[in-house]
Amino acid sequence: MRLGWFLGLLLVCWQSAAAATASPQTLADLQRQLTAAPTLRAHFVQLKRVSGLAQPLRSSGELLFSRAHGLWWHQTEPFELTLTLDERRLVQQLAGQAPEAIRADTNPQLFEFSHLLLSLFSADQQTMEQHFTLAFTPAPQAWTLQLTPKQPPLNQVFAQLEMQGSLELQQLLIRDRQGDETQLNFSAIQHVPEELTDVEQRRFAD
Repeated sequence: MRLGWFLGLLLVCWQSAAAATASPQTLADLQRQLTAAPTLRAHFVQLKRVSGLAQPLRSSGELLFSRAHGLWWHQTEPFELTLTLDERRLVQQLAGQAPEAIRADTNPQLFEFSHLLLSLFSADQQTMEQHFTLAFTPAPQAWTLQLTPKQPPLNQVFAQLEMQGSLELQQLLIRDRQGDETQLNFSAIQHVPEELTDVEQRRFAD
């Protein structure tokens, strides 16, 4: 499973926000702002900087996040890859291949890790502080939140996460334990309609 998938789980949970008129000035304000809307549609671009490579690895695509249904992550470049996560399963499908479903009984560690990341930021501040040391910096037009993992499995994968945004989460910078760095950017963010269309609902169907 690609690291970018897990990074996306972090992003969409914070990104699912209702429209706001001012940059949040406290961590509590930020959490209320960024967990208000039930649905998110967005375009993403991921840049992964790996030691020894002159140019970052780039991938892009679109995502759909619904608090009622789960996450649909569709990478279109440099190759097509679809990932779907809900309460029961994690499904990965490469273009032209049969889908591969991962459930709690077949790979409990991966399933638990995925759901920890998916649900962590829709929880309260107390839950966040259980897993991370938080450093929030407000500004008139923007904010920065640094998260340092405290315990396994997160601190075995991530060294630090840094989120930046204003009215929406705009960027997530990840530093992993291998010394590599991944940057995820979001654009074309939409929260309406709040209900999924028929086409979108079928993405979560068995």
